[in-house]
Amino acid sequence: SQDKDRYAFQSSSLKEMHEGANLGKNTKFLGGHAKYSPFWRSSSFCHSALLPNHARFTGAVTLSMRSYRHDHGYFVGYDEGYAVDALPETKPKDGQFLLAYLPETRQNCSDVYRADYKDFFLVRKQDGWVKVALPNHLEMKQFRIMGDKRGAHVIALCAEGVSIVAIKLKKIEVKVDGADVVDVRTLNDELSQCRLLVGEHDSFLWIAKPGGTGQFELEIKLNEPEELRITTILII
Repeated sequence: SQDKDRYAFQSSSLKEMHEGANLGKNTKFLGGHAKYSPFWRSSSFCHSALLPNHARFTGAVTLSMRSYRHDHGYFVGYDEGYAVDALPETKPKDGQFLLAYLPETRQNCSDVYRADYKDFFLVRKQDGWVKVALPNHLEMKQFRIMGDKRGAHVIALCAEGVSIVAIKLKKIEVKVDGADVVDVRTLNDELSQCRLLVGEHDSFLWIAKPGGTGQFELEIKLNEPEELRITTILII
């Protein structure tokens, strides 16, 4: 049945095992489990601006309640965010990331013929610290995320310009639940815009606050360049 298949998938581990030294030198925060593996599929979560994306269409990603509908097989009426040539001068009052898109990628006709767009969350130098709770309360409700009790998570940021040099030189400042991110790493040698966030505990694994909702608060401050475009944030 579909439920059995879903349970089997979520209970299985990823093929690659990342343990021992890959977790960093300090593993005390894991309760002494230096070989903390494998990564489990059941805890994975994706907060993405990319389209098509059901969580974008329903407003879960943007915390919006706008109505949407199907039009000839495509979703229309959802929150599209801001065109980059029409951005607000100041950041939102709630301090959240701005959702933005390139207007030249949008079609200019009444009939929808294209649905794939590389939208992004925009972080600007002028905005100072911006933040997002992951997953937010609508995402938790929609995807039935109850707050994971299994332990540590990987948090990956997918964006151009997020590098070890940028973090070390404080060009980009990142915090997870108030703790500084001091480094970034990749899981393989392939070219990728996704980077694992590493804390002062010398590990890319993070544990949600005890007794909390299971959410992580991600904060970013851009010192240079002028803007950062984030397509996706992953929690594994």
